[in-house]
Amino acid sequence: MALDYLVQHIDRPIGAAELAAMIGLSRSRFMALFSHELGIPVRRYILWIHLKQAAALICAGATITQAAHDAGFSDLAHFSRTMRATFGVTASESLQQMRITLM
Repeated sequence: MALDYLVQHIDRPIGAAELAAMIGLSRSRFMALFSHELGIPVRRYILWIHLKQAAALICAGATITQAAHDAGFSDLAHFSRTMRATFGVTASESLQQMRITLM
């Protein structure tokens, strides 16, 4: 439920406290359970969801800037820094290496 909510409201900041409140747990208990069950911290998971959404928007034809904004990043620089921290390349570098095949 909370994770579906996160995906549906990807365009705005959502933190662990809001997700925890939705399921009736304290923030600290939610964060501990989340990390234990999924193996990654809540914050890292939330960033991953934002990155996936941005990638999907870019593949659908959005500009990198528009995709970053629509996926909840504050600006292109924030998106690019997150891409570099996560994958070792910026968004524009990764797009230069992509091959798109139309069927």
